[in-house]
Amino acid sequence: MCGSSWSTREAFLRDPSAVLAGYQAHFEQLELGLLLFHHRSCRTTFGIPVGAFTDLYDGPIYQESLHDGDRCNKLCTDHKALRRCPEQCRNSWLREVLHLVDGYRYEQRDASSADNGYSAE
Repeated sequence: MCGSSWSTREAFLRDPSAVLAGYQAHFEQLELGLLLFHHRSCRTTFGIPVGAFTDLYDGPIYQESLHDGDRCNKLCTDHKALRRCPEQCRNSWLREVLHLVDGYRYEQRDASSADNGYSAE
């Protein structure tokens, strides 16, 4: 990889060369699912655990998993799908995190979030 690094999560999310490309689900431990980013500068795709972004979401988290059931729309199994999930499913909050991360660079957010930075190494 190119060795690029970002001093804060906000700097990373606002960088136009780091583009959200997908999501790889981990159905047993949801926080271990990976947000997949394409880094345009070095043309590499890398993953960051969704747990690093959960604080961006403050909505409901449902207990029942609809994964692979009749009401499941299979968004979590399509790693390129970034759409929100309309179902009240245990996994649907992750789709909201995807939406928030994808739109982050376009929003005017307060830069006061504390984090450890991110690296494409």
